[in-house]
Amino acid sequence: MPVAARVVDLIPKIRQALESDHKGHVPAISLATLMPRIRAALKHDGTAAETDLQLATQVRNLIPQLTQRISERHESSRRQLSSDSAWALTALDWQADLLSPLGKQLHEPTHTRMLAFFLDPSQSHGLGVRVLREFFALLGRLIPGPDRFEELAREADDNTGTLRRVRVEPERVVSGEGGRECRCDLWLELEDNVRSLIVIVENKIDAGEHDNQLASYEEALWSRVRERRRLDLDAKLVFLTRNGRFPDQEYDRELWQPMSYLQLAAALARATRDAPEPGRTLLNLYISSILKFVLAIPASAQGLDRLRQLPFFDAFRPSGELP
Repeated sequence: MPVAARVVDLIPKIRQALESDHKGHVPAISLATLMPRIRAALKHDGTAAETDLQLATQVRNLIPQLTQRISERHESSRRQLSSDSAWALTALDWQADLLSPLGKQLHEPTHTRMLAFFLDPSQSHGLGVRVLREFFALLGRLIPGPDRFEELAREADDNTGTLRRVRVEPERVVSGEGGRECRCDLWLELEDNVRSLIVIVENKIDAGEHDNQLASYEEALWSRVRERRRLDLDAKLVFLTRNGRFPDQEYDRELWQPMSYLQLAAALARATRDAPEPGRTLLNLYISSILKFVLAIPASAQGLDRLRQLPFFDAFRPSGELP
């Protein structure tokens, strides 16, 4: 029978899992995976001090209660969502996904191109403006007060016609600081007689900012605004990351609107509500890629791993609050 690890030997792994969760990264070892080893260490480790063992005993006794409470909340949330918005569970429950067979499940340029494809009403997915409308609705919820995005997200014939004129361009080459060329992940632009708009999305899954790239995109945006010579124009810079973090630089934080992949996945799921096939299935497969790999939310979960599904359930709260 293998010798159980000592508690002290497991501490670095526990810290790693906790730190990864805190930063919004996908931990190499989840706490749920560590639990059996922690239990074994608490049972067999004879090197811990008496006070440590007392504390460990209390923690060990609380684990079943914690697991039970998580299971109860999970079952209640899932039951409610299944009753109110069953379409939201489709991508979560599927084992299949779109990007992992290609080995591109965490490849930022691939995610950028997929988002551009679904956001563009003129593409062959057959979803029309559904995805773009939900994306603008999400922006409207993120931005305090009334705004152009919230207005365009309302379902109306005039708005549908306007959304169809939004141009979506992935990896657009622009001139940034010092005339240096760089690529914007996503560039959305609407030329409109009432009020035009431009949205730049910077997509970050694993990579960080480098070489003042955000400043280059900011300069490209202002150059385009000056070129258009229009004051009645809404412009927004969106910083898309796993956990919705702010950019590293203080100055950039004032200009960029954070958005999380969890918020995005929920918005994409809303676009499937009345969507036609085959676009609906294609979009659900892409959402499944986001959930399983970008957010590390499993399709099926037991015990403490059910915690990972709860934020997705919460994203569909009837109150409309953001996750």
